[in-house]
Amino acid sequence: MSICTHNLCSLENSKKVLLIDHFMQKFTENIICISNDRLSYHQNRDDHDGDDYCVTIPKANGNFENVNSILYFENKKVRYIWDNDVREFIKLHGLDKDIKCTYFYQ
Repeated sequence: MSICTHNLCSLENSKKVLLIDHFMQKFTENIICISNDRLSYHQNRDDHDGDDYCVTIPKANGNFENVNSILYFENKKVRYIWDNDVREFIKLHGLDKDIKCTYFYQ
């Protein structure tokens, strides 16, 4: 007898994800949401509003985006973060990918 404990929904509204790898192994991972009040170690002051804090995350095209919260999950020691532009979780890469060295000299 099996009991269904979760419902199918869109990724942006989900609390867990079901992952199936190439070997047909199944993993369930919790989605973690960190809002701007818990990002005290990476806070930037937003130029538009003096009281609003946000965190800067790297984008796939080499640019950075300021966000108020981060949705992410980890699987096999790899972190995936939610990208609002493509509306899916993307693999978080280091600063060595898609970011030009001239960015650090500015």
